[in-house]
Amino acid sequence: LQWVEEPHSLLYNEAIALLLHLDILKRANSEESSLAISDNFAQNIQRVISGEVGAEALESDESPDVLARIASREGRKRWETVLHFLVGSDYTHLRSEPLPQHVRNTLLAANLQEKSSKIGFPVITTEGFRFLLLDEYEQLWRYLRAYIEQSKDPDNILALVFRLGFLSPGRWYSTKELSRNQQRVLQDFADVGIVLIDPPSPVHELNELGKRGKSSSTLPNAVMVTDYGESLLTGKPQSSKLIHSEGNRQGIIVESTFRVYAYTDSDLDIALIGLFARLDYRMANFAAGSLTRSSILGALEQNITAKQIIDYLETHAHPSTRDDENPTRSRVPETVCDQIRLWEAERSRATFEPAFMVDLFEDDAQFAKVVEHAEKLGCKLWSSAEDRTLVVSQAGKEQIREFVNQIL
Repeated sequence: LQWVEEPHSLLYNEAIALLLHLDILKRANSEESSLAISDNFAQNIQRVISGEVGAEALESDESPDVLARIASREGRKRWETVLHFLVGSDYTHLRSEPLPQHVRNTLLAANLQEKSSKIGFPVITTEGFRFLLLDEYEQLWRYLRAYIEQSKDPDNILALVFRLGFLSPGRWYSTKELSRNQQRVLQDFADVGIVLIDPPSPVHELNELGKRGKSSSTLPNAVMVTDYGESLLTGKPQSSKLIHSEGNRQGIIVESTFRVYAYTDSDLDIALIGLFARLDYRMANFAAGSLTRSSILGALEQNITAKQIIDYLETHAHPSTRDDENPTRSRVPETVCDQIRLWEAERSRATFEPAFMVDLFEDDAQFAKVVEHAEKLGCKLWSSAEDRTLVVSQAGKEQIREFVNQIL
């Protein structure tokens, strides 16, 4: 091989000869430099990684193609439920039961949500809004990573992930070779659309999938990988369904009057836009609203930045807003971008820090001495001679207290 330097070619040739002798490598063709992993070694590596991957495929009344389509629809529905919860929108049209606690905990652990004392329930973070702009493949991997990191048995989960990676979508596989913990993990995976299980979780009614009858056991007897799971486990990214796809003429138009028009039929897209825009009305594949001071400030309160809002509007702009003569020109009116930044700047006009107030001075002379001393120390924040009131920083609190006791 060309990348092997001359001084090391002897070691390389010896290593290759040994790997060929052990039947780990084989010649890919007649060329001496073309190598491939031998079939036997590849199969054994597969079994080691997955923990004896030969899962038993079960009989089904439906064809694999039909089951794959059903699994794809159910997987998408469950993952969109998670995203709706992350945005803070209603997801009862997708799921009648509350989202499981393990999903909520994972979103918090991944820093996609944080608990808010003001409103009493979790809100999306800056990182969470950035998460929503990723494609589904990256979203699922990030979620899975956070799920594994907070687990007490990550090795067991990774072994299950490797095992699932070798299953074909659209087919049911027996779970009898899995440990009880791995079967419970399958239930968690089913809640976010990575797999489907049979019998289904009590919160899911999948009658069209349950052709073989249900077991009374609370643990799944069979598992099917969805196309979400296949994408996640085999490294084949899903094509994102976000409204920035220009092929279907969907996207957002922002006018200089701050009016917003979104051409999309996705509930999730509308909910995402509703994070920073006031939505006035909606039709089957269209929604209209406005960017207002209160809607932008509300988004800022949820840790969404002005830059993220502007970037989102730019990225998901309707194809008709493209300027072919000047492709680099902003697809969002500059006046709108500037105003969004100004609304964000409003929140930075005042800063808060701990302070210490001193009042009830006996006379103006005493007050003037303390103010002068505070100025020398550099801890004076504010004073009023008329009210004989002084406010100093927390750092200078004790020194001012001692000085006041000395002159009394």
